Amino acid sequence: MDIYISSVTLSGAALDGENPLPYFSDPAQDRPLTHDGTFLPEDECLFGFQTGKRVLPYAMQDRYTRDRRPRAIKTIVLENENLKAVFLPEYGARLYSLFDKRRGREILYKNEMLQFGNLSQRNAWFSGGIEFNFGHYGHSALTCSSLFAAEVQGPEYSFLRFYEYERTTGAFYQLDFHLPDNAETLDMFVRLQAAERRQVPTYWWTNTAVRQTARCRVFSGTDRVLFNLPRPPGSPDSVPCFAAGSMPKLRIFDGDCSYPAQMDLSCEYFFQNSEDCEPWEAVGYEDGRLFFEASTQPLRYRKMFCWGTHAGGRRWQSFLNAPEDTSYIEVQAGIAPTQLHGAFLLANEAIEFTQSFGECDLPEGCIELEWSKAAEIAEDAVRKQLPHKDLLERHGCYGEWADISVKQLYHAGSGWGALECARLAKEGLKAPLGIPFPGFTLNGGQLPWLELLEKGILPEHDPREPAPWMTGEGWRALLEASLLLQGGRHWESLLHLGVMYMENFEAEKARKAWEESIELTPSAYAWRNLSRLYMRDDKLKEAINCMEQAIALPGVRDPAFAEEYLSLLMSDGQYQYAWNFFNDMEPERRSDRAGIILCRAALELNKDDYLEKFFDAEHAVIQEGEDVLTNVWFAWQARLRGESETDTRHRVKMPEKIDFRMST
Repeated sequence: MDIYISSVTLSGAALDGENPLPYFSDPAQDRPLTHDGTFLPEDECLFGFQTGKRVLPYAMQDRYTRDRRPRAIKTIVLENENLKAVFLPEYGARLYSLFDKRRGREILYKNEMLQFGNLSQRNAWFSGGIEFNFGHYGHSALTCSSLFAAEVQGPEYSFLRFYEYERTTGAFYQLDFHLPDNAETLDMFVRLQAAERRQVPTYWWTNTAVRQTARCRVFSGTDRVLFNLPRPPGSPDSVPCFAAGSMPKLRIFDGDCSYPAQMDLSCEYFFQNSEDCEPWEAVGYEDGRLFFEASTQPLRYRKMFCWGTHAGGRRWQSFLNAPEDTSYIEVQAGIAPTQLHGAFLLANEAIEFTQSFGECDLPEGCIELEWSKAAEIAEDAVRKQLPHKDLLERHGCYGEWADISVKQLYHAGSGWGALECARLAKEGLKAPLGIPFPGFTLNGGQLPWLELLEKGILPEHDPREPAPWMTGEGWRALLEASLLLQGGRHWESLLHLGVMYMENFEAEKARKAWEESIELTPSAYAWRNLSRLYMRDDKLKEAINCMEQAIALPGVRDPAFAEEYLSLLMSDGQYQYAWNFFNDMEPERRSDRAGIILCRAALELNKDDYLEKFFDAEHAVIQEGEDVLTNVWFAWQARLRGESETDTRHRVKMPEKIDFRMST
């Protein structure tokens, strides 16, 4: 068994910094959802709880393009004589590749490029491998960020540990990967624990990408699933509707839903395993191989996601994948019935489980049998390769080894963990054992907050570059106390306090803090935040006025301000003014997102030359489920043809290059 640092060269885009503006939480933190009456009472428990959009204190990662070039990406490899696991420590510890050395083939879907798309909490996301999502609903806030990586010397062999402090929930997580000599599966022990002695909402889903073939088939230990009913095109998507059903026939598709390659829409369904089950999920292939993953409790639930064979699904695959004709599906595992069900991380109690990944052989032709019979055969094959009692025994050992201190650090994560450990120490609390956060990781982003912690006052910066955003009750108490000290009440301390109030849904306190901040020293950030507050109250004119105050200040050049201002102008129907503003900007401020926002103005103003070039280009930050390209293109074509948009939608085929619809 070996652990070593290496690299892989991929055709990739770069993440070029972060959006400096705070992205405030959705006021409805319990997302409004409904079902069609087929739910059981237990299905309704925590349905939608704490699944509203939430990003802070993280910044949005929306600075990337479609400009790909060969890039050397750091990897950490865990290898024995049977398997070779390749991780990307700079990208959420993504398991990029799991190679079966015995059979000479890749077990996962391994993407040959690193192309970001707007699919995660913080925008940037990429496809392939196995992703580990912890904290808040959606692809992890750290999916495109560094994690700590270290070797740990266990009692019997060395293993690989990844860990970080997750800031949205204020919790620590660690992933211990075990691949001792002769092991035929890769094991992952997971520990999730709150930083403070309080209960916090949490989330965990392991997302595994595997190849999609013409007849690959998905199995799990139950036929009962929950699924999202597709909405007709053009219908509001604010309240998703779910249903319950039995595999393999579901109302989302007129066919066998266990064959993802037959689905003509992007869809997902969640296997509702019982609380005393031995959880597993598998994908069988025509050539007789079976990918599988199995776990201990409480990682109980399983999911299948596919992009679908319709034009939009094919476009998303070619947009994210290399080679472009490669198709994949995701089989996922979570601690809640669906990804829109909430879960809790209890005070003083860690969530722990072990999940194992591998592949085995299936009897010829068995995947074409009736689904429940084929699932029984698949489960027998999984249990032959990985008896559940063996997994439970290994889980017990892994738990005992989870507190062992690291032997060698291979990669450093952020300094936010070290900062949080310093705050906990001030309050007489201890950080978890086995996951050290060295002081050398503290950098410019954490230092102002460290000074607040140690000296009681947040230092004041240039109004164009405030310190990174912070949330959390402990930091709010420190900042409020600082206002009472000499030199503590200044524009920046009030700016940050307003952000904390806004995140806690105390809008009037936030308003007063930002208005006082502006009185002391005008800043584009305070004006912009007031604009967002006015939009919460549906006061569009006032919001526009605040953004005009923001962009009028000297040195306000970040594209994020222009993007939000353009969005407000479009909402107010000021198409000509938006067009003039965009074209008067310096080229470096005309971001891809600004261009997407402006395309509606180009339509209204009959700027056909712009639209022709716009739709001929690739747009990196188009969002999953976003319909702006679709709507503007059909409206434009209808005008050019002199017919109704409804007729155009029925008669004209949209170019696949710009078709990102989740269904048609």
